[in-house]
Amino acid sequence: MQAAEKRSAEKMLDERLVFTTRPWGRHDGNPADPQTVVGVRVACQLCLSPSGKEALFALEDRRYALTGQVVAVGSKSQLQLYIRQRSRRSSSDDHRAWLNQAMKALKAAGNFTSKNEPTESTLTL
Repeated sequence: MQAAEKRSAEKMLDERLVFTTRPWGRHDGNPADPQTVVGVRVACQLCLSPSGKEALFALEDRRYALTGQVVAVGSKSQLQLYIRQRSRRSSSDDHRAWLNQAMKALKAAGNFTSKNEPTESTLTL
């Protein structure tokens, strides 16, 4: 498969992924270090907020998750849109800075080459 065909196939897959958001519950564990998010195993942590209470993860099903008081799970493009919207609504400079950090990490994250393997490992900012 040529690179352009592969990107096109990945984009089609990306657009079909379900986007989910809900409050993070006690039963979900520590939002900065979960083993699973919405029942899907975490592949790797992409970044951690300065507060240590929020984080961005790549999941084994090829989606990404932003965790904290609320969890958002979706494709890279879906999560980028969600982060932009949350950043515009945030009244806290610190929270906007965290969301900007998460956006940079998400943009820098590699695309998945297989179900369980991101092309880039964790990103340290």
